[in-house]
Amino acid sequence: MFGALILTMMLAGSAAGEQGASLPTQAEAEALAQQGNREAALAAFQRRAAANPADLTARLWIARLHTQMGRPDLAESVYRAVMLEAPDNVEAMTGVGTTLVSMQRGDEALLILDRIAKLEPKNAAVLAALGAAHLQAYNIKLGLSYLESAASIAPEYKLALEEARREHGHHVDASGFFEDFNQDVPNTSNANLTVDFRVADRLRISARGQYQEKFDFSDGRGGLGLDWQWHPQFTLHLHGLAGPGNDVLPQADALISVAQTTQRAGWDVSYRFVEFDGANVSVFSPGVKWMTTRTEVALRYALAITNFDGAPDADDGHTGSLDGAYRIQPRLWLNLGYVYGVDDFDTLSPDRIGRFKGHTARGGFRFDLKTLTSLIGQYDYQWREGDLTMQRIWVGISQSF
Repeated sequence: MFGALILTMMLAGSAAGEQGASLPTQAEAEALAQQGNREAALAAFQRRAAANPADLTARLWIARLHTQMGRPDLAESVYRAVMLEAPDNVEAMTGVGTTLVSMQRGDEALLILDRIAKLEPKNAAVLAALGAAHLQAYNIKLGLSYLESAASIAPEYKLALEEARREHGHHVDASGFFEDFNQDVPNTSNANLTVDFRVADRLRISARGQYQEKFDFSDGRGGLGLDWQWHPQFTLHLHGLAGPGNDVLPQADALISVAQTTQRAGWDVSYRFVEFDGANVSVFSPGVKWMTTRTEVALRYALAITNFDGAPDADDGHTGSLDGAYRIQPRLWLNLGYVYGVDDFDTLSPDRIGRFKGHTARGGFRFDLKTLTSLIGQYDYQWREGDLTMQRIWVGISQSF
């Protein structure tokens, strides 16, 4: 550590001092990188590359460090420069391919990665990158096949394979919640079952059933949904649910939304029409989200326009929500959120329509098992007008295959 500190101070000195200082050796620069002092290591390798542009080892280290520091665009340009000078350098070719994948440029990456796979068919890093590139291009079966090959060679890719199967495979979801009010209001119980099946690389269909007991009424409804990925970044979602004769659950619920998702961010806009006995609600809702490998943050607004039978004017309700999730372990996510207004339009009920004003704090977890099973739990606490409070417990299980 003392030697690394001395070298770091030397590299951070004045320009005049740097000119007079000796060039860091390869071993000194690598030691800084191995100790996690990436900025100092990057500066050391940049000095070595500036002194000798033919030093491809130093330039490859520069690209590696840019990758480790979350700068794939800078890493890609360095890897590409090395590849142009040394067309058979496998690390440079692999670096170009993997950084293109991380920048969501899978189509370009495939041209390079296919070439490397022919040279090194057992290179797990290349196979994993090929899998990710094909998934970005929505060649789902081929992408999963490459990830399976990578995981069979190198166990460190097993988690990536599991996550890809969860996201792109078929799945069955079962969930339910229980509500308890502080006043003389009957408790609520709710159960949902959804079967989601991928019929083609870009097309999914789903079937859903729901049963609920609320305010001494027992209702049920069911319906179908469709997800069409007409472009690797764009998804169209449609669903319709019906329960003729329902008293508390909607008698009709139709949703259409369009979403764009990239590696780091996404947005969506949706329209929902919900009909109850004696009222209907139109919901316009845009949302944005930001993502990293360990965090997710989502912000959403909704305008709900409620028309009551026989009323001359509609009631406008406004909802805003902020949700965050953090991955504390590779398989465990924790989430927190706050909602002003309607806490969940997917479980909308007559007591939350019109000019509903409520505050909801929520928190929960998701634990992913190796069996492609996910266990989900969440607790909600809601404050309403008139000193009414409600506690809700969600539990769920999702099985992918």
